Amino acid sequence: MPRPLIVCCLSAIAVVSAAAPAPITPWTEWPVLSVPADSPADVTLRPAVVWRLDCGAEAETVVGRIVAAAPGLAGRTLLVDNQLTNVLVIGPKGEIERTVGQPGEGPGDLPGAWRAFQLDDGRIGVAEGAPAFGILYGGAGKIILLDEAGDPAGRWWAAGDTGTRPISAVRELRCAGNVVLTATMRGEMAPGSFTSVLEMSLLHQPDGARELIARLLNEDKMSSRKINEGDYYEPFAGGRCDLSAKGQVAFAPDRDRWFVVVREPDGTGRALSREWPAIPRTPAARAEIITVLGGGDGCEALPDHPALGRIRWRPNGNLWVEPMGVEPAPGAFACFDEFTPAGELLHRVQLVLPGDPAQDMLAIMEDGRFVLLRGFRPTADEDETTAPQTEVILLAAG
Repeated sequence: MPRPLIVCCLSAIAVVSAAAPAPITPWTEWPVLSVPADSPADVTLRPAVVWRLDCGAEAETVVGRIVAAAPGLAGRTLLVDNQLTNVLVIGPKGEIERTVGQPGEGPGDLPGAWRAFQLDDGRIGVAEGAPAFGILYGGAGKIILLDEAGDPAGRWWAAGDTGTRPISAVRELRCAGNVVLTATMRGEMAPGSFTSVLEMSLLHQPDGARELIARLLNEDKMSSRKINEGDYYEPFAGGRCDLSAKGQVAFAPDRDRWFVVVREPDGTGRALSREWPAIPRTPAARAEIITVLGGGDGCEALPDHPALGRIRWRPNGNLWVEPMGVEPAPGAFACFDEFTPAGELLHRVQLVLPGDPAQDMLAIMEDGRFVLLRGFRPTADEDETTAPQTEVILLAAG
């Protein structure tokens, strides 16, 4: 897994570009719909367990660290193993059917495993990548496609041409039919500065033709040795973008205001805006961000939570938006505000799952099913000699 971003390391990297490209922000011209600040009601959703997969020491198949899940064909589930650099294909009843991919640099080998998807023709795509604030030196945003037998079946570039000294990483990846949405970070070096180029693109079947739909820039003047969270914040990362079955893209382009953009397949769009108070972080939450930034006196975390968390389309066409920093109801794992396709606020969904949000990770897959990853979250004080109990739970709403 990549190390946290440390600015002082960047000065040793050769210049790869003389100038960063221009931003692409079409939503600034789109109509804005104001939505109420308060949710009219709370509803409780308790998805049923479909299967459980024990990934502990006694498991029949060795499992490393699962970091993501995606829907496969015919009710299957893809689990991305970042540590062993492969993908587990799980059958509808929870059985491990096979693993796909292996680490390496040869044809069909995987340079990394961060996100995955499966196209309608059966090909499985596996992308290298890293979470926000992490930099992949030499990363090229490469997506390797494998056929049903695990043989090479294509190669796509999530971030486009990254040059001869690439610094690029996939942050998010969502698939609907034969279209893939990617959120990427690409580094551009110039004398005295480093610019993070944050892009969203649609990759189209059959060869991954790239349609760039948004671009934001974060520029760091390397004369400063401070690492401020606000200078490196990536609004499309952290689950803050999604692709619907109809080809709509929803995303949150700003950190500190409640503002959700919906782009239609024809390139038009609209935005939802909401009055939303700043929600202060606890000292522990700020300390966690400082650790992610690299730790030390030179790292500065912002005092408030981002306004928005995850954004997810539901199978019925409605949109879930997570109010960042809001405590779910007692007993709930997470909560989301649900909107109709027209932008009407319906209610707040209290999502009840058999896990602990402080320890477990939640993946909301493109087909609406939920995957709970238990015991895979890395911790600073993790004892490498004692593996935690690990389990994957698939759940589905009734």
